[in-house]
Amino acid sequence: MNDGLNALEAALAEHPEPENPMPSARWLAAPRGVLLLGGAWAVTRAMQFRRLFSRTPEAKAAVAPRFVHWWGRYAFRLLGWRLRVEGPRPAPGSVVAPNHFGYIDLIGMAAANGSFFVAQRMMLEMKLFGMIVRAFDHPLTSRNTGREILETAAKMREKLALGQSVTVFLEGTSNPGDRVWEFHNALLQAAIDMGAPVVPAGIVWSATDSRMSIADDVAYWRPEHDLGKHMYRLLGLPPVECVVRFGEPVPSAGKSRKALAAEVRAEVLRLSGLRDAPLRALADRKRVAAQTASAEACTTGATAIVPPRPAPKEPPE
Repeated sequence: MNDGLNALEAALAEHPEPENPMPSARWLAAPRGVLLLGGAWAVTRAMQFRRLFSRTPEAKAAVAPRFVHWWGRYAFRLLGWRLRVEGPRPAPGSVVAPNHFGYIDLIGMAAANGSFFVAQRMMLEMKLFGMIVRAFDHPLTSRNTGREILETAAKMREKLALGQSVTVFLEGTSNPGDRVWEFHNALLQAAIDMGAPVVPAGIVWSATDSRMSIADDVAYWRPEHDLGKHMYRLLGLPPVECVVRFGEPVPSAGKSRKALAAEVRAEVLRLSGLRDAPLRALADRKRVAAQTASAEACTTGATAIVPPRPAPKEPPE
C-alpha cells in the first residue's frame, strides 16, 4: 500500500465517524442552497455581460476575479459566516498557495481575495458548476498525467501574463483540517517560468457552536463523502468562522520547484498553525475507497478486483 493511502488511513483512524453527528436544519439548508447557487448563476451572467465591454485582454481578464470576490463576500453574508483577513493581500500576478480543508476553502479564499482558481476537471461534469468554471475560464487540472499538468501550468502562465493572480491548492487533496500534507510542486513551474511571486496563505476554519466538529462537519475529506450531501448538510449548520492569513511573497526566480515548494509550505505551516504531515494523500476519493476495500478484502480472505490506475506523473525538475 502506498504512502498516500497510508496517510489517509492514519487520518481516518484519528477521526472516526461520530456516532451522533450534530443535526442539520434541513429547512434552512434548502433556501440557503437556492440563494447560494442562484447568486452564483447571477454573478456569472453579470460577469459575462461586463466582460463584453472590456477592450483589451488585460481588462477582460481582470473582470472574472473581481466577480469571484463579490460572490465570495455575498456567500459569507448569506450564510452568516465570519471572515477575518490578516496580512497584506497578494499583489496582482501572484500565485497564491493556501492549505486545504475542502471545497469550503474556495468560498473563503474568494471572499478574502478574488483570483482565478485551479479547479478540478471533474467539476465540468456538474451542470451548474461546470457552466461557472467554463464561464470564468479557471485553469483546470486532474493531476492524472504529465501532459494534463503541463496544460494546467500553461493556463496558469496565461493568467499570470495578463497580470492576474491564480490560487492553487498544492496539497492536491483535502484533510480533516488539522494538518498540512506534502505539496505537489509541478504547478509551481508556472510561477518560476513567469518570475511570479508565490504568496503562502494559511486558512483556519473554526466553529461558532461547540457541538460542531471541523473534521466531521466542515472539512470535506473522507472517501465516503458525497459533495452534494455534504454541502447541503453544511448549509443547515450554525455559522463558521474563517481566518485567512497571507504571508510575505516568496520569490520564485532561480529556484527549483522542490526548493520553492518546501519554502512556501513551511510558511503555510507557520501561518495556519496546523501540524506537519509530510506525506502525500491520494486525491481520488473513488480510488481511495476501492483500494481500501481491496485491502480489507485481502485481510479477510475475500477476492476483490480493482482496476489498475497509474500514479500521477509530474514533469521532471
